[in-house]
Amino acid sequence: MNLKSSVRLLMPDGTVRAMPVETYLRGVVPHEIGAGAPLEAQKAQAVAARCYALTARRHPEADADLCTTTHCQVWTPATDPRSDAAIEATAGVVAVFQGRIIHALYFAACDGRTRSIEEVWPQYSVPYLRGVMCPAPQQPMRGHGVGMCQTGAMAMAAQGASYEAILRHFYTGIELVQGRYAAQSVRLVSRWLPVEEAGALRLALLDVMEQPTFALEGEETLAWRLLREERFTARRRALAAELSLPGVTVRLHAPDGRVFTTLSGTDAAYGVGGLEIATPRMGTYRLHVGGQQFPVQVGDGVTVLTLQHAQAPGQMRLVSSPLDEESAAEILATLEDRFAGLFTPLVVA
Repeated sequence: MNLKSSVRLLMPDGTVRAMPVETYLRGVVPHEIGAGAPLEAQKAQAVAARCYALTARRHPEADADLCTTTHCQVWTPATDPRSDAAIEATAGVVAVFQGRIIHALYFAACDGRTRSIEEVWPQYSVPYLRGVMCPAPQQPMRGHGVGMCQTGAMAMAAQGASYEAILRHFYTGIELVQGRYAAQSVRLVSRWLPVEEAGALRLALLDVMEQPTFALEGEETLAWRLLREERFTARRRALAAELSLPGVTVRLHAPDGRVFTTLSGTDAAYGVGGLEIATPRMGTYRLHVGGQQFPVQVGDGVTVLTLQHAQAPGQMRLVSSPLDEESAAEILATLEDRFAGLFTPLVVA
């Protein structure tokens, strides 16, 4: 089975960093299950985290797969040789169900049994996410309860179970296979277009497909200036913005460290480049547009910023996130049906 070779990680400062999957896992495993956990439990965690990283697409507006918090998987630059050994021992191993890599949910501890996914999220039905008895001593539930119980995994490892047995216990009916990372990846790129057309095309692609995500090449070079800041009474608390261009990535950094990402043009109520983001609390936020940031004080009601691009390059193009060759060919065929001749594949290392 071919695996994509890297993930795109949304960093705390709002930037996105591409990172090889196995390198990424070094910053995940010791922080999700603990470097002091039994080796077989850490191996099970490495496989689960690898599967999660390969299937998660949780920050598409930022052209990122994952963030570094519990919203996705906790990642820090700190590594541990004990966890490194578990990752190396399972390098490329993934859990699959009916030929597809599973979405390997996991959580900290349970009350003696895990939950089927329908018990927590009734709108979903996933055959391999079934409730099972947990071998760990009963304790208060910590986490959503679906998938692998990390405390249960450690208990099984302490009793002599292999990582394969642990994973097969918590994920019903799976197989474990050895994947291999693709030697090269492909990006799909559009023709060079006027800036307004490129931004509008980026928004149009959101209606056509969820993946891959497309970025505007050169949007970081756009210069912006704040024309005005207005406040309106409303029953909701939100920050809205009216940008002079659609399809531009906008990130809002909240006082509590959370980052909200969207594209200009996703809320037509504020014009061609309009957007609105719900703000969870009052305080000083930082709005990042391109390489600039604008501090804004958010209170009750809706705060609206109007931003104008001072000077834009004559043309820009859309560039997709990295894809394996097979996926790129399938997606390119879909794009050809809607945008004939607009996109071409570009092979990257």
